[in-house]
Amino acid sequence: MENPQTLEQMLEQIESLVKKMESGNLPLSEHLSLFEQGVGLIKDCEKALKEAEGKVKILTDSQSLADGSKTGDDVISDFDAGI
Repeated sequence: MENPQTLEQMLEQIESLVKKMESGNLPLSEHLSLFEQGVGLIKDCEKALKEAEGKVKILTDSQSLADGSKTGDDVISDFDAGI
């Protein structure tokens, strides 16, 4: 199994794919292959961003616990709902 890439690495790969496609020196089949790779990378980026957003939400909700404006059940409920 290969190591997961960081968001930054995936964005660099997308940039590289775009530059290759913009060169105009590739056959259609190669353009399609690069496009497919790019779409997959974009989906992976979106997943990484959603995971990061969830972690930030949990951490900020933890602060609400500390100041008494939320309970632990509220935080768990938010996490289960994917908020």
